[in-house]
Amino acid sequence: ILQEHSHNINMISFSLAVIRRISSNTKYKEEVAKNFLYTLMTFVKIFTETQQNKVDETMDHFNRLGIAFIHKEILGCLGVLAADDHHRKEIVDNNGIYYVIISAKLNINKPKIIKTALGCLINLAS
Repeated sequence: ILQEHSHNINMISFSLAVIRRISSNTKYKEEVAKNFLYTLMTFVKIFTETQQNKVDETMDHFNRLGIAFIHKEILGCLGVLAADDHHRKEIVDNNGIYYVIISAKLNINKPKIIKTALGCLINLAS
């Protein structure tokens, strides 16, 4: 479904929100981690590099809001997965802490992203 609708920012946003909620359930956490952990890490790297290179400034307001929501959901997914020792190690080994901190720094004016990034960092520090 996501491949068919990859151009639809809302579909991606809502899909990530569902994945985040599902990953909170211990019954599905391993499956989510197995299928999405490295994808989420790649997304965080791309989002931070895009913001660092100021590519997102060329987007309209609607798309920037959608991207911010996606960014928040990705950080939330990583935060949920970071509550598990094994997944925490994978995230840390792939510079996850660095990317979460950079995400927070680049989005200092977006309180929801800051709050989610801080929650992720708390789980990574546990």
